[in-house]
Amino acid sequence: MAIGAKLKQILEDRGLKATDIAAQTGLSAQTIYSLISRDSNKASIDNLIKICGALGITVEELNQYDLKTKSNALLKISVTEHENKVITAYRDKPEMQGAVDKLLEIEPARRKIDISAYKQNIAAGTGEEGFTPEKFKEVDDFARQIAELEANESD
Repeated sequence: MAIGAKLKQILEDRGLKATDIAAQTGLSAQTIYSLISRDSNKASIDNLIKICGALGITVEELNQYDLKTKSNALLKISVTEHENKVITAYRDKPEMQGAVDKLLEIEPARRKIDISAYKQNIAAGTGEEGFTPEKFKEVDDFARQIAELEANESD
């Protein structure tokens, strides 16, 4: 059995597209499509290693994959057809992923936010003026000093 057919089946089984693998490997989607459509055993070993790495398998596991039985360690988890549809829909709609994550209480990756753009007076509804420009400068200077101290400690 040729590599292209095996690769095509693995992608289908996992609900992946050639573009998903291309993004993970740095290869062009056309390279992946070409490998699948040619369905030959002639492929660059470097490309196969990258593709298998993205799939979390070895080249040997790819070679041993049996299309007829699919009784292979490549499908490390069992996924129902409904679960596969949910995964595919999740991947196809990145704009909805945040809402799904929140609904399922999946914590997204944390990211740092630069707050320097938020230089405005805030008073938390007290009716009083928040930071004056002088007070903001004082707080900003203090934050810089803390950052310098932390940088020096890590050296």
